[in-house]
Amino acid sequence: MDLRAVKCEVLQEAHIGDLMQIWNSEYPRQIAYSSLSEIQEYLNKLKEPRHQILVDKENRLKAWFCVFERDALPWFAMILDRDLQGLGYGRKLLSEAQFEESILNGWAVDHPHYQRADGSTYPSPIGFYLKLGFKLTGKRFDENGLSLAHILWP
Repeated sequence: MDLRAVKCEVLQEAHIGDLMQIWNSEYPRQIAYSSLSEIQEYLNKLKEPRHQILVDKENRLKAWFCVFERDALPWFAMILDRDLQGLGYGRKLLSEAQFEESILNGWAVDHPHYQRADGSTYPSPIGFYLKLGFKLTGKRFDENGLSLAHILWP
């Protein structure tokens, strides 16, 4: 797939729509957004966001990676279109952030108990993160029927 990387502090409106579509189809359905204004509100609340997106030749967003500040620490969020998963794109995006940041914090599902919007099982990304040097801290985030494990690199 012919993809181009774009770094930005603010996403274009068309890319926000693409992000919402990928978010709602790939993440557990408990955290789906029902409108563009809801996901825009989420994005607006990110402090000092640094987005890196992968777009196809039609300028459609296919992957989103964002580093942002929370409690004076760098945190990240990442999502890839299902067609890109397992092809090294996530590893490349995360590796670039690991080169630029001294630490990274994140939340991740660590069990197979959630479903995507299409009814398929949401695959836990914990193994992926552990292979890239992240550690489980033992802290958890539990809200809206979702339980997440805190991950920390290095």
